[in-house]
Amino acid sequence: MGFGSLLKEATRFLNDWCRRAEASKLSVLQKMASTFQRRRTGVPNHHRCPISTGPLEGVNNKIKILQRHATATVTWNSFA
Repeated sequence: MGFGSLLKEATRFLNDWCRRAEASKLSVLQKMASTFQRRRTGVPNHHRCPISTGPLEGVNNKIKILQRHATATVTWNSFA
Protein backbone atom coordinates (compact mmCIF):
# COMPACT_ATOMS: atom_id res chain seq x y z
CA MET A 1 0.00 0.00 0.00
CA GLY A 2 1.54 3.30 -1.11
CA PHE A 3 1.37 6.63 0.66
CA GLY A 4 -1.28 8.00 -1.74
CA SER A 5 -3.70 5.14 -1.14
CA LEU A 6 -3.02 5.24 2.59
CA LEU A 7 -3.76 8.97 2.62
CA LYS A 8 -7.02 8.44 0.72
CA GLU A 9 -8.09 5.72 3.14
CA ALA A 10 -7.26 7.91 6.14
CA THR A 11 -9.15 10.84 4.61
CA ARG A 12 -12.24 8.66 4.05
CA PHE A 13 -12.04 7.39 7.63
CA LEU A 14 -11.67 10.91 9.04
CA ASN A 15 -14.55 12.23 6.93
CA ASP A 16 -16.79 9.41 8.12
CA TRP A 17 -15.77 9.88 11.75
CA CYS A 18 -16.35 13.65 11.60
CA ARG A 19 -19.77 13.14 10.02
CA ARG A 20 -20.78 10.72 12.79
CA ALA A 21 -19.30 12.94 15.51
CA GLU A 22 -21.17 16.01 14.25
CA ALA A 23 -24.40 14.00 14.19
CA SER A 24 -23.91 12.87 17.78
CA LYS A 25 -25.36 14.69 20.76
CA LEU A 26 -21.97 14.92 22.51
CA SER A 27 -20.60 18.45 22.38
CA VAL A 28 -17.04 17.23 23.02
CA LEU A 29 -17.12 15.04 19.91
CA GLN A 30 -18.70 17.83 17.89
CA LYS A 31 -15.96 20.24 18.95
CA MET A 32 -13.25 17.68 18.17
CA ALA A 33 -14.73 17.07 14.72
CA SER A 34 -14.79 20.81 14.13
CA THR A 35 -11.13 21.05 15.10
CA PHE A 36 -10.24 18.18 12.74
CA GLN A 37 -12.13 19.92 9.93
CA ARG A 38 -10.24 23.19 10.50
CA ARG A 39 -6.86 21.43 10.55
CA ARG A 40 -7.64 19.02 7.74
CA THR A 41 -4.82 20.17 5.45
CA GLY A 42 -2.20 20.25 8.19
CA VAL A 43 -2.23 16.52 8.94
CA PRO A 44 -1.36 15.27 5.43
CA ASN A 45 1.11 18.13 4.97
CA HIS A 46 2.94 17.08 8.12
CA HIS A 47 3.28 13.53 6.77
CA ARG A 48 4.55 14.81 3.44
CA CYS A 49 7.12 17.10 5.06
CA PRO A 50 7.57 16.20 8.76
CA ILE A 51 9.17 19.39 10.06
CA SER A 52 8.96 19.89 13.80
CA THR A 53 9.67 22.93 15.94
CA GLY A 54 10.59 20.64 18.84
CA PRO A 55 14.37 21.19 18.61
CA LEU A 56 13.88 24.96 18.46
CA GLU A 57 11.57 24.85 21.48
CA GLY A 58 14.24 22.87 23.35
CA VAL A 59 16.87 25.53 22.62
CA ASN A 60 14.46 28.29 23.71
CA ASN A 61 13.81 26.41 26.95
CA LYS A 62 17.55 26.11 27.66
CA ILE A 63 17.99 29.84 27.04
CA LYS A 64 15.17 30.62 29.49
CA ILE A 65 16.74 28.35 32.13
CA LEU A 66 20.14 30.04 31.68
CA GLN A 67 18.51 33.47 32.01
CA ARG A 68 16.68 32.37 35.14
CA HIS A 69 19.88 31.02 36.70
CA ALA A 70 21.82 34.17 35.77
CA THR A 71 19.14 36.40 37.31
CA ALA A 72 19.03 34.30 40.49
CA THR A 73 22.84 34.44 40.79
CA VAL A 74 22.91 38.22 40.46
CA THR A 75 20.04 38.62 42.93
CA TRP A 76 21.63 36.41 45.59
CA ASN A 77 25.05 38.04 45.20
CA SER A 78 23.48 41.46 45.61
CA PHE A 79 22.18 40.53 49.08
CA ALA A 80 25.37 38.83 50.30
